[in-house]
Amino acid sequence: MLKVIIFSILSFLIFPSIACAEKINLLSLPLSDGTSYIYSANLKKNCSFVGVNEVLMTKLKLGRIGNWFIENVNLLQNKINLEIDTKEINEDHILFSLNSAKNLTFEFSFDQSSCLLKKTLHFNDKLYSLDEIYIEYSSTFFSPVIKKMIIVNNGVDTDLLLYPWALQGAVPTYELNAGPALNIHSNIRVNNLNTFEKHNPSIEPIPAFFFRYGPIFLNKDGLGSLVYHSNEFSLLAMGLLEGEPYLAEGLHERKRGFFLGAIVKYNLVELFYYNDFFYNKGYNMKLNIA
Repeated sequence: MLKVIIFSILSFLIFPSIACAEKINLLSLPLSDGTSYIYSANLKKNCSFVGVNEVLMTKLKLGRIGNWFIENVNLLQNKINLEIDTKEINEDHILFSLNSAKNLTFEFSFDQSSCLLKKTLHFNDKLYSLDEIYIEYSSTFFSPVIKKMIIVNNGVDTDLLLYPWALQGAVPTYELNAGPALNIHSNIRVNNLNTFEKHNPSIEPIPAFFFRYGPIFLNKDGLGSLVYHSNEFSLLAMGLLEGEPYLAEGLHERKRGFFLGAIVKYNLVELFYYNDFFYNKGYNMKLNIA
């Protein structure tokens, strides 16, 4: 015990800047489930960001018997993207934005006369005096998405409401993309009766679409779901119909089969693997760089 006391006294004398460090909360983001995200910085000098080199993010869960810190709250950090995207730190101010709202910039500075922390929000070339942000979200097939952000302004009666379509980086609940596409491939059956397969190469116009609801998506090939996502890595499970029945002398008919497989994506690289479990017991594998 005596050694601990002596070490504490020596630490205070040798490292006064560490002993006097003050943790200050820059921003609190309460969520509709009672969770809060606290963004804070450790000050080495009062009323100044001198020596600050990072902004800390902490998840806080409100409970019946008090407050406690937890590491994972429904993986919300990854799913509604509350991580810090870009930041600028100097002795006068701190600026940062969030992955789910890249077009919102939060600025923090000190009023030197009163030593009070000033909070400012930059949005669409307008400045807002920031008090608090409240986030409402919904969970679709276990995939939480932001419903709206409520910006509470100091001295302003009307709150600023921001919906996902106004937030750059926010993932909407659903999306639908549709349009024409061309399927261009070599043709080994130029005598086929199909209009688009009498020539080599074969050029066939086809409809293309992509529909997503939560993590589940559907396109012209099949149905799938996002299984895991973190930064630039994604893992998706998918089932699709593959193969094209045709009749040609000397060639075997390839029955259309139902394939089950996965898609692994990292940055620009995509690996596709599908296995036919019902007919020919074959598999397809593709590696794309896109």
